[in-house]
Amino acid sequence: MSTLKVTNIQDTSGGNSSTSAEIYNGRAKAWIRFTNTGSIVDSYNVNSLGWTGDRTMTVNFSTSFANANYGTVHGMEATGSFGVVIVMNSRTTSAWTGTQYRFAGSTYQQSGNFGGTLAFYGD
Repeated sequence: MSTLKVTNIQDTSGGNSSTSAEIYNGRAKAWIRFTNTGSIVDSYNVNSLGWTGDRTMTVNFSTSFANANYGTVHGMEATGSFGVVIVMNSRTTSAWTGTQYRFAGSTYQQSGNFGGTLAFYGD
Protein backbone atom coordinates (compact mmCIF):
# COMPACT_ATOMS: atom_id res chain seq x y z
CA MET A 1 0.00 0.00 0.00
CA SER A 2 1.26 3.49 -0.84
CA THR A 3 0.67 6.80 0.88
CA LEU A 4 0.00 9.98 -1.08
CA LYS A 5 0.84 13.17 0.84
CA VAL A 6 -0.34 16.52 -0.54
CA THR A 7 -1.13 19.96 0.85
CA ASN A 8 -3.91 20.90 -1.62
CA ILE A 9 -6.04 19.06 -4.15
CA GLN A 10 -7.43 20.93 -7.18
CA ASP A 11 -9.50 20.04 -10.20
CA THR A 12 -7.85 19.91 -13.64
CA SER A 13 -8.55 23.61 -14.32
CA GLY A 14 -6.67 24.60 -11.14
CA GLY A 15 -9.79 25.72 -9.29
CA ASN A 16 -12.02 24.16 -6.64
CA SER A 17 -9.20 23.59 -4.21
CA SER A 18 -9.46 21.54 -1.00
CA THR A 19 -6.91 21.05 1.74
CA SER A 20 -6.29 17.65 3.28
CA ALA A 21 -7.72 19.00 6.57
CA GLU A 22 -10.99 19.98 4.84
CA ILE A 23 -11.32 16.53 3.33
CA TYR A 24 -10.47 14.83 6.63
CA ASN A 25 -12.97 16.95 8.60
CA GLY A 26 -15.71 16.77 5.95
CA ARG A 27 -16.43 19.29 3.25
CA ALA A 28 -18.42 21.66 5.42
CA LYS A 29 -16.49 24.94 5.54
CA ALA A 30 -17.24 25.24 9.26
CA TRP A 31 -19.19 23.39 11.95
CA ILE A 32 -19.74 23.61 15.68
CA ARG A 33 -21.27 21.44 18.39
CA PHE A 34 -22.24 23.39 21.52
CA THR A 35 -23.96 22.87 24.89
CA ASN A 36 -27.03 24.61 26.28
CA THR A 37 -24.72 27.00 28.18
CA GLY A 38 -22.87 28.08 25.05
CA SER A 39 -19.73 25.99 25.61
CA ILE A 40 -18.07 24.60 22.49
CA VAL A 41 -17.87 20.79 22.58
CA ASP A 42 -16.03 20.54 19.24
CA SER A 43 -15.70 22.59 16.06
CA TYR A 44 -13.97 23.09 12.74
CA ASN A 45 -13.03 26.55 11.40
CA VAL A 46 -14.76 28.25 14.36
CA ASN A 47 -12.72 30.41 16.72
CA SER A 48 -15.49 31.40 19.16
CA LEU A 49 -19.18 31.26 20.03
CA GLY A 50 -20.82 34.38 21.40
CA TRP A 51 -23.78 33.53 23.66
CA THR A 52 -26.03 36.25 25.05
CA GLY A 53 -28.09 34.04 27.34
CA ASP A 54 -31.36 35.02 25.62
CA ARG A 55 -31.03 32.16 23.09
CA THR A 56 -29.04 34.35 20.64
CA MET A 57 -25.66 33.12 19.43
CA THR A 58 -22.90 34.36 17.14
CA VAL A 59 -20.54 31.87 15.51
CA ASN A 60 -17.22 33.51 14.56
CA PHE A 61 -15.23 31.76 11.83
CA SER A 62 -11.45 31.26 11.97
CA THR A 63 -11.19 31.66 8.19
CA SER A 64 -13.79 33.83 6.48
CA PHE A 65 -16.01 32.59 3.66
CA ALA A 66 -15.48 34.04 0.16
CA ASN A 67 -18.99 35.55 0.32
CA ALA A 68 -22.03 35.64 2.61
CA ASN A 69 -24.15 33.30 0.45
CA TYR A 70 -23.40 30.13 2.42
CA GLY A 71 -26.03 27.77 3.75
CA THR A 72 -26.57 26.60 7.31
CA VAL A 73 -27.85 23.26 8.61
CA HIS A 74 -28.70 22.79 12.28
CA GLY A 75 -29.70 20.01 14.62
CA MET A 76 -30.82 20.70 18.17
CA GLU A 77 -30.46 18.52 21.24
CA ALA A 78 -33.70 18.84 23.16
CA THR A 79 -35.81 16.51 25.28
CA GLY A 80 -39.54 16.48 25.85
CA SER A 81 -42.48 17.07 23.55
CA PHE A 82 -41.34 20.23 21.83
CA GLY A 83 -39.33 21.31 18.82
CA VAL A 84 -36.49 23.80 18.51
CA VAL A 85 -35.55 25.89 15.50
CA ILE A 86 -32.82 28.46 14.98
CA VAL A 87 -33.69 31.55 12.96
CA MET A 88 -30.80 33.32 11.25
CA ASN A 89 -30.52 36.98 12.27
CA SER A 90 -27.50 37.93 10.15
CA ARG A 91 -24.75 36.39 8.07
CA THR A 92 -21.41 37.89 7.05
CA THR A 93 -18.27 36.30 5.63
CA SER A 94 -16.74 36.14 9.13
CA ALA A 95 -19.71 35.39 11.42
CA TRP A 96 -23.23 33.96 11.62
CA THR A 97 -25.87 35.04 14.19
CA GLY A 98 -29.10 33.25 15.03
CA THR A 99 -31.75 32.93 17.75
CA GLN A 100 -33.25 29.72 19.13
CA TYR A 101 -37.03 29.31 19.41
CA ARG A 102 -38.84 26.46 21.16
CA PHE A 103 -42.33 25.31 20.19
CA ALA A 104 -44.71 23.04 22.06
CA GLY A 105 -47.52 22.26 19.64
CA SER A 106 -48.32 25.66 18.12
CA THR A 107 -47.19 27.66 21.16
CA TYR A 108 -43.89 29.53 21.28
CA GLN A 109 -42.02 28.93 24.54
CA GLN A 110 -39.68 31.67 25.75
CA SER A 111 -37.61 29.69 28.23
CA GLY A 112 -34.61 27.46 27.75
CA ASN A 113 -31.33 27.39 25.86
CA PHE A 114 -30.50 24.27 23.90
CA GLY A 115 -27.32 22.65 22.71
CA GLY A 116 -26.89 21.43 19.19
CA THR A 117 -24.84 21.35 16.03
CA LEU A 118 -24.52 23.90 13.21
CA ALA A 119 -22.80 23.23 9.87
CA PHE A 120 -21.98 25.87 7.25
CA TYR A 121 -21.63 25.08 3.53
CA GLY A 122 -20.61 27.37 0.67
CA ASP A 123 -17.72 29.32 -0.82
